[in-house]
Amino acid sequence: MKIYSDIRVFYLIAFFFVGVVDSLVAQHQAIDSTISELAHTTPATYRVTYQKLENNLRLAADQLSDNELLSMLGKIRNASKHLSFKGPLAAGYRIEAVIYELINHVPKALDAAVQACQLARSYHLPVELADDLAQTGNVYNSLDQADSSLKYYLNALNLYISNKQKLAEGRILYRIGNLFYHTKQEKLSLSYLQKALETSGDSLDSRSHISLLNTIGLIYRNQKQYTKAINYNKQSLHLAEEVEDSAWIGINYGNIGHIYELQHKYTAALKYYQANLELSRKFMIWGDVVTTMSRVSQIYTKEQKYAQAKQVLANARLLAMREKEYDDLVEVYQSYVDCYQHANQFDSAFYYQQLYYQVKDSLGRQSFNTEVEHIRVSFEFDKKQGEIELLKKNNAVITASEQKKESWLLASSFLLVCTTLFAGLLYRSNHQKNKANQLLITQQRELFEKNEEINRQNEEILDLNNHLEESVAERTEELQIAHDNLVKQNQNLEQFTYIISHNLRAPIAQIMGLVGIFSESQQNSSATPQMLEYLNRSASNLDMIVNDLNDILLMRNQADAVREPVHMDEVAQTVLESLKGPIANTQAQVLTDFSAVQVITAIRSYLTSILYNLLSNAIKYRSPDRSLVITIQTTQVDKYICLSVQDNGLGMDLTKNDPKKLFKLYHRMHFHTEGKGMGLFIVKEQVDVMNGKIEVESEPNKGTTFRIYLPS
Repeated sequence: MKIYSDIRVFYLIAFFFVGVVDSLVAQHQAIDSTISELAHTTPATYRVTYQKLENNLRLAADQLSDNELLSMLGKIRNASKHLSFKGPLAAGYRIEAVIYELINHVPKALDAAVQACQLARSYHLPVELADDLAQTGNVYNSLDQADSSLKYYLNALNLYISNKQKLAEGRILYRIGNLFYHTKQEKLSLSYLQKALETSGDSLDSRSHISLLNTIGLIYRNQKQYTKAINYNKQSLHLAEEVEDSAWIGINYGNIGHIYELQHKYTAALKYYQANLELSRKFMIWGDVVTTMSRVSQIYTKEQKYAQAKQVLANARLLAMREKEYDDLVEVYQSYVDCYQHANQFDSAFYYQQLYYQVKDSLGRQSFNTEVEHIRVSFEFDKKQGEIELLKKNNAVITASEQKKESWLLASSFLLVCTTLFAGLLYRSNHQKNKANQLLITQQRELFEKNEEINRQNEEILDLNNHLEESVAERTEELQIAHDNLVKQNQNLEQFTYIISHNLRAPIAQIMGLVGIFSESQQNSSATPQMLEYLNRSASNLDMIVNDLNDILLMRNQADAVREPVHMDEVAQTVLESLKGPIANTQAQVLTDFSAVQVITAIRSYLTSILYNLLSNAIKYRSPDRSLVITIQTTQVDKYICLSVQDNGLGMDLTKNDPKKLFKLYHRMHFHTEGKGMGLFIVKEQVDVMNGKIEVESEPNKGTTFRIYLPS
């Protein structure tokens, strides 16, 4: 069940200010005015000016585009460079880090923050260094690296304390307290937040002060010290009302209402929830509206006002689906379960419990896919880095070979020049001495032989270089093949892990939920048979999924089965015999044409399974308006044999659905008839094992054609 917390703060604040033109113009003017002030700042005032600039940038971040923020960065750089003293150069890099942090360009933000720290150290500016360390901590915090963030925050805090910077000390204490709160270390969080309040609470900017009071209230609420929690949240609300901060007014309404609800003071809780609803509707914060309506329904349920609770939940459900607030829809379904369970309407409670797990699993699948995509991008980056390193090594080998070749040429040229000079001198001095002439001839012959040896070695180096390039290319190709196989195995492992984590969890959770409902229904003995029926149904679903997983494992273990020539007439006859009953009952007509290709080299059991599943689907999803006609045909298409199965059944609208989803496990396009959504998943797996591919064409109310391409 969702709890009001300051995790929702930034989401609310962003949407409260989007589209408010007057505010946008005012923020632009405030930033431009502060940039203009930089030209007149002094060593004594520059920190205040840059801090003011940072505050204005953070306030306007939700209303400015990335390009607008980057254009302001250019102005700030120019202003910082033209100042004659050293501090602004480091401060300019710090503001650069702030802007890159705001546009989520974390690597550049970290580079700028580190550069700011290095400059501050080299200029011996301890207070500026503390500001830069604090910003580095902010960047690590945006990366969810709490340990690194805390290290920089604490270093900044020590510098602020030693240099008696009370206001900055309060700001960094506030950041440390928030960091501990988000890492579930509430005792440490409370200690630092209270120190921040004592040190410089009234000197903080209004939004930080409001947030600080709110977070302290949340901690006391979690500790069930409700009187203190109410006190701090009302202080936060009062300050928000003073500065007319609508976002924080709404947040505090919700938090105070929740505290009263926990105290069972439902009338007071409803008063604050209704105030929050009015404000959220005014600013169209639909996710918060849905969440608050769920909280209101919980109060009505506890007061046994079930009709009112159901009406509120019906409106919340419609709003969540309209605005696609699926995270909040999960809470709505849970509230439905609680309502019907308290009303002893276990049939409806079980129904909404199933919807709850369906939406929750869908959200979990999205999160899983996002994580897989993140892993894939990281892997591609590492792969590119590896390729670059390989190219560097190849270039190094080639360069070394060329250098060796040049060395041999220089050596031979030098030897040739020396020998020629020596021969000339010898010729002049011993022109008439035959012995000297003979020596010269001998040396020239040796020189010629050495040149021949050098040429031969150069040819060997060139040949070795060519072979090296071929060897590198062959090795690279082998590594790529191994990499592709490993990626495929990892994908299969990820998919199977996902199947276990999500598809087994739902029926197990249903059984646990039913046991909980069953325990509460013992006072009503008439509900016992119904509960046992639901338990049996959920256990059967679990057994079915385990059997499905076993089938998938068996299928993948047969991936190395022998491929053999398979006669299509025999396969078709086997499948038609297996489906004799359904074909007769539906009066379906099955036409076959294997004249183009009669024999396919494949795994016989896989080919039989593929044809069985496609025919079974065609029969299951036939049209009630006409007699079913199924056509099975083989054709030769380039290097592939195409096996097509065409029907004139219900068809599907593939323009509204990704065709790849058809082959996902448990995915179904029609729900008017029974089915598990496993047949096409098995077909796709078996086609992949045989190095084939599958295509689908379909049109609503006209029919569907599946084409299987297998290597010929």
